[in-house]
Amino acid sequence: MNDPNASSKRSKVVLCAATSANVIHPHVFRTYPSRGSSLNPTIVEALCATMAIQSHFLPVKVGPQRTQKSFVGGPLGANNPTRLLLEEAGKVFGKHRRVSQIISLGCGLPRVFSMNSSERMDVDRILRDITTDCETVANDLASRLSSIDAYLRLNVIRGIESFSMKEWDQLGDIETHTDNYLAMGNVSESLDSSLRRLQARVGSVTLSQLSQPSSIRIMAKRPPPVSPCFVLREKPWRAMVDYLVTSSSSRQKILPITGMGGCGKTQLVSYFLQEHPNLYTQAVYVDASSTSSIRTDFQTWARALGDGHGTDVWEDAFRTLNSVPRGERWIIVLDNADDPDLAINSFLPQDINITILITSRNPDLGILSTTGHLELGEMTADEALSALLQAARRELPLPDQEMNSAHALLKELGCLAVALVQAGTYCLQLSSTVGEDFHPYTFTQYLDLFRSHRADLMKKAGPASLDNYQRGVYTTLDLSYKVLPQESRDFLHILSLYHYTDIPFAAFSEAAKNAFKDQEDYHPRDESHKATISRLKNLLWKDMEWNELHLQGILQTLRSFSFVTASSTNNSLFLRLHPLIQAWSRDMISSTSQPYQAMAIQVLTACSDHRI
Repeated sequence: MNDPNASSKRSKVVLCAATSANVIHPHVFRTYPSRGSSLNPTIVEALCATMAIQSHFLPVKVGPQRTQKSFVGGPLGANNPTRLLLEEAGKVFGKHRRVSQIISLGCGLPRVFSMNSSERMDVDRILRDITTDCETVANDLASRLSSIDAYLRLNVIRGIESFSMKEWDQLGDIETHTDNYLAMGNVSESLDSSLRRLQARVGSVTLSQLSQPSSIRIMAKRPPPVSPCFVLREKPWRAMVDYLVTSSSSRQKILPITGMGGCGKTQLVSYFLQEHPNLYTQAVYVDASSTSSIRTDFQTWARALGDGHGTDVWEDAFRTLNSVPRGERWIIVLDNADDPDLAINSFLPQDINITILITSRNPDLGILSTTGHLELGEMTADEALSALLQAARRELPLPDQEMNSAHALLKELGCLAVALVQAGTYCLQLSSTVGEDFHPYTFTQYLDLFRSHRADLMKKAGPASLDNYQRGVYTTLDLSYKVLPQESRDFLHILSLYHYTDIPFAAFSEAAKNAFKDQEDYHPRDESHKATISRLKNLLWKDMEWNELHLQGILQTLRSFSFVTASSTNNSLFLRLHPLIQAWSRDMISSTSQPYQAMAIQVLTACSDHRI
């Protein structure tokens, strides 16, 4: 069952059986790695093990002879494995994973347990019924999860109870009773609702809540709290207040806030809502990282309203957002709308009385603006120094060497908010207090450590990180990198080998037009040079010829994740990388950089325009 070479993205399957040595304890067969038994049966063996009911089949033996185990069907009390499944899902996916749908399939409502006599045959029958019982667990779950629409139990209620195991081949009669059951109005409606939830992939309840249903209370998401290390950035703050508060408009206000990960977009939104608590009657916060997360948060928000909204689905929430009561102003925050393929337009309410804030790494979302587009770049030097000092609990004035080291850190970290807070927090953690004397871990010490262990430090996230970031700077970049096409990754690595600012786009187009060939006579080239040119053509050409649209597409993909920014001067396009993105990209290819170095050099060598 468990193929170690199979993709980790495939569906996970669990089967439960009992051994003859312990008929109560469930033995779990899995299609994925886990701790525990080393048994790895075939799928057929595992299925037979779950069905080897003693009164009907012989035990099924699995495993090598010396460690062989004998299986006798489902564990006593767990022939309905739904509870075990929920426990297993919690271990595999985590207790906070949301669930779209649990479907429990019964095999027909059984007859009532009753004993008409004390004859051995009657006793054997009832004992057999008890060992194969599935309804006790089903009834318990139905009672505990009665208020949760994510749970669906399907079980034919009439007609099948009279069938015995020996009548397994009467499939026509079984199908008739099943069709009648599925045609019942409430069953058909439940199936339709279940199908909608599965298609929408909207999770209305977590695995933790399912294990403790009495604790379920619908609560809408809230924006992250403002970090104690937050430093207000005056210029973007004034622009935001002007767009949303000061200026009047007859149009709906939509404000995209874009910038690279960790620059403080969400924190700025949280601070705005904190400073203007009475400006909006309703504030709706939505995780916009995917279609399913948007739908889930819409639905959760609607149900949290109460007053008849307890069974609302996300479409109902969207209708509510499009009908803001007269005299009220609402605001919706679509946070982390980073996926370029996300159809964010379809989730924008159009009621003029609802303001929409969108945070994203994708600058192209600026086109949605009706008020302004707030592009959040790096902090100013003064703002960056304040963030570093605040996170490290240090105050000015600093000794000259410390101040020089602090400014060097600002440059190394590119004045990126999350990296500065991470550095300051690290220094604070390693500082100490003896009596009333504070002994700081100095910025000079951190700078030396950073220069020798940059990659390791940037993968860590401090406990007091900005915006409750749970990831280090590099880890955040890694997540975006994973979804990049290979051609975009390769182009990014080439760019990172130049100086991070003012990289002329024309250099690549000129080199491509020249087929990446040397424009001057150099010393004789070896075979590796031909391989370098071939790699460049495969990367930057399309259909064996120069195609500027192809290269523009690669660049656009990188820009949509804020890996690269572009500016135009005198009709020429120049590219720029954030210093930390450059460092991260170089660190990533440190052991395999030679081909990229060769390509970066050859691009310059192939340029005939010496003005580039």
